[in-house]
Amino acid sequence: MNTINATACANLKLNRGRNLLTGIAIMLTAFLIFSITTLGSGVIRFQFHAANQLYPTYQIMYRDVPEQTAAELARSADIEKLGLRQDTAQIRKEDTICRLIYLDETGRELGRIDLESGSFPVEKNEIAVSRGMLQAFSISGSADIGDEITLPIQPIEAHGLGFEQEYTFTICGILPTPEAEEDNRLYSALVSEPFVRELLPASERLYRVMVRFSNARSYTTDAIIQKGENIAEAFSIPKGNISENSPYLLANYIDPTFYSAIAVVLIIVVLAGIITIYSIYYVSTMYKVQEYGKLKALGATSKQVRSIVFREGMLTALLAIPVGLLTGTGASYGAFIAGGSHAL
Repeated sequence: MNTINATACANLKLNRGRNLLTGIAIMLTAFLIFSITTLGSGVIRFQFHAANQLYPTYQIMYRDVPEQTAAELARSADIEKLGLRQDTAQIRKEDTICRLIYLDETGRELGRIDLESGSFPVEKNEIAVSRGMLQAFSISGSADIGDEITLPIQPIEAHGLGFEQEYTFTICGILPTPEAEEDNRLYSALVSEPFVRELLPASERLYRVMVRFSNARSYTTDAIIQKGENIAEAFSIPKGNISENSPYLLANYIDPTFYSAIAVVLIIVVLAGIITIYSIYYVSTMYKVQEYGKLKALGATSKQVRSIVFREGMLTALLAIPVGLLTGTGASYGAFIAGGSHAL
């Protein structure tokens, strides 16, 4: 061991108080940096996974699109998948509403619509309903696939709701009943395309068009939204009728804002750690001037004195950083375990 290293080790023991404070500051800085990156990215990944499991998979939705415009959109080379949704009619009972919705096959795929049993409506008088909806509208709780139900429906026309009329449906499928539907007293049932064409003339059919763009894997969220706006402009769709699927986009496409925010937080943590450590060294060094002067009087150069101080600090860091990383690992693991238990 050379003289510089020996002196640095001796100072490490001699300046225990200062080095303890410095070590704590370094440990906390390492702990915060590790925890922020690990917990932050872990929580975001968990949320993104949940979004991919729960949310529809379309990227952009265009509302109130005429049938002819929807057909033209379907032929666009920029669009990989296009699904149609038509809110056809509704039934109302006091504060409870049920929307009768038509979704084509791609629309059901993009909207993640599944059945508990049965099949999707095909014939004009077929309907898929949830048991929650049947109960909310006081329809026989024993109603099942193959049974007929009569509903007082109001067509959803371009200018508003039409006159109420009774219509008899045959139940062909049973939908799940999400908690949100029961909480909001807003239910949905699925009807067929022939029913839509019988109830609404072509001029009254205004679709919600769900789309996924071609070659969008490497896009950012902003780029997808911009592309959606460009296509809307090309097909004369008002900007106010564009709705992006924000949870799905954030979960699957690069968002520069997110990474910039993490970088800013990390920079603040690092700067705070640097300022704290510098302050500790600055204050303690004021009382060490005479000692450093003695070293120079014994023949040490300014470079060697700086090396002694630097190596003393590096030894402190080598002891403190692993402690900070281990502590951060334990805290992150504990947080994930607690979060997983809470989710269950």
